[in-house]
Amino acid sequence: MSPESEVAVLLQPRGLLHRFIRHRDLSSIVERPERLRAVAIGIAAARAALEVQRDRADPALGVTDGLVDAILKLRIDGIESTGGIAFHILSANFSSNSLASAAVRFIHGEPSEYLSKVLSWALNSEDVIRRGESEIPKGFSQGDLYLCPQSIDALSGAVSAVFQAVDMVLGSKVTNKVGTGSSAEGCTIPVSSTSSAHDSPSADNAVLETAHPSLDEPQQVPLPPSPTGTSAVGYSNVKRVFVCIRPPGHHCSDDTPSGFCFINNILIAASHAHIRYGIKRAVILDIDLHHGNGTQAIAWSINAETAREEESNVLTEEGRDLPGTGLKVFYGSLHDILSFPCEDGEPKATQAASTILRGAHGQYIENVHLESYTDEADFFLRLYPSYLNTLLGGAREFLEATQATSEDTMVYISAGFDASLHEHPYMSRHNRNVPTAFYSRFAVDVRAFAEECCNGRIVAVLEGGYSDRALISGSGAFMQGLAVDSAQQLATDWWNVIA
Repeated sequence: MSPESEVAVLLQPRGLLHRFIRHRDLSSIVERPERLRAVAIGIAAARAALEVQRDRADPALGVTDGLVDAILKLRIDGIESTGGIAFHILSANFSSNSLASAAVRFIHGEPSEYLSKVLSWALNSEDVIRRGESEIPKGFSQGDLYLCPQSIDALSGAVSAVFQAVDMVLGSKVTNKVGTGSSAEGCTIPVSSTSSAHDSPSADNAVLETAHPSLDEPQQVPLPPSPTGTSAVGYSNVKRVFVCIRPPGHHCSDDTPSGFCFINNILIAASHAHIRYGIKRAVILDIDLHHGNGTQAIAWSINAETAREEESNVLTEEGRDLPGTGLKVFYGSLHDILSFPCEDGEPKATQAASTILRGAHGQYIENVHLESYTDEADFFLRLYPSYLNTLLGGAREFLEATQATSEDTMVYISAGFDASLHEHPYMSRHNRNVPTAFYSRFAVDVRAFAEECCNGRIVAVLEGGYSDRALISGSGAFMQGLAVDSAQQLATDWWNVIA
């Protein structure tokens, strides 16, 4: 733990704005703004625990000139701390134009299509609800999808934050824009308000323009300032970032919201890294209780398109390096096959959540199902090695088969904490969970894997986790794992929560 920490947390305050307004009874609403508060508590506890552990190991680091002096030196990022910090805690940037970016288009298509519908639902939500209707159209789940006008800022904030995380990790890398059919990141996507199938102004395009005024010039909306600023500048040493945003994203496909999710945050991060920095190999590890059906579906489409491009590419003397320039994604998930989206045994969802492909048709997918265990010792002795070796073994096979290099590879973690043994019983009903120590051990082991394959670069994004106990303990353990050098440095009892 040096003053120049390699680890950072980005907290996006705009995520607090996304809320349920359909009626006043919130008793059944689990994807709530308070989730971010719980995660922030867990993160703060992790940093405090790590720094206390450091000070106990070397008492000289804890010496101050008195209580007042110590308080005056406190800063959220801790750069002036005598003994260095465990990790930076920063407020994320925000751009109102982020949803119109090339990276979002790469994942969700043209702004005038899927996203404009979502923005329209959000923008008109209050009026629709006043008429006694739902802001979520018929045909979509009413129980786990909701919007309000401020959800637009939450979604824009989520995209802004994952962009910032990628920029922090890759900021020192020479920009290497690739031919993806999308313009470079940071561009704007002009949207015409005059095109329509009925020769009249398009309602969808008008909504997009309303939600994102002045699309010709990106607008930076000021946030409450953090003590040292939040840009990638000044954090060149950062290699691992945990992005705390909501709503989550891994159930959202390219054009269908589902399971609290309206945009696929983790793949938008991978898209940004690909377009701006030339990152061609994305390893996505998903540890949410629920299968990331949206992420897997989009990854499948990306891989299929890249495979088609490679097959159709005609090599010339000048173009011998063209094969392999497209994005390729490994998706590995550890989840409960008995929970959403497979809870009712629906064949397609259950088959997708059980798919394993190691190169066939250009696909690299590894799905691992959680099993029950008797105690923590049983979990780590019998189950954890199998979980880890299967996921990372599949990832290594992907990297070898696709001729990945450390410079063109990035590791991403969809960090859901609803598999925690502290999750609400009604959310985790099948005795398929993990002990809190799993999150720290997994982070340590993925960090070692990332050092091996991509110079240690990791971007993790918050997915699920709904009880305060699960979120506080899970996020705290996870951040400790990202921050320490080895499993031997883990404090394995501080996160225990008394019932």
